[in-house]
Amino acid sequence: MLEIQPGSKYLLRFVKFHDAEIQKYCPGFVYQPDMNSLSFFILRNMAMAGLFLARREGNILTVGLDFVIPEYRDFKNGRYIYSKLAPTLRQSGIVKIKAAETNKFNAAYFKKIGFKEDQDGFYAMDLV
Repeated sequence: MLEIQPGSKYLLRFVKFHDAEIQKYCPGFVYQPDMNSLSFFILRNMAMAGLFLARREGNILTVGLDFVIPEYRDFKNGRYIYSKLAPTLRQSGIVKIKAAETNKFNAAYFKKIGFKEDQDGFYAMDLV
């Protein structure tokens, strides 16, 4: 994982370049730098594999985008990210990770990495 600033020019170019593919999994996604508390690129052998964007809302972290380019869609990235983030997030008071509404179309992915459908029809992972 490579943490990046929300206004990074490379991040903006990455989102623009991959927008059509992002829209397949997160229809309606629009990048808004001010909405991210946590932004990082996902690396595999130092190659750019994807992008993770999330915002903190009280004690809940809402994933705005968890996107991996097609060559790296084997669930390894997701399992790594959420297992690696969980201890740090717990220490900072986060009790749940929740997928944003646009991620509902990515249900199979979230289920496979341990998220459960919550009462609002979204997917969430409890950290407590």
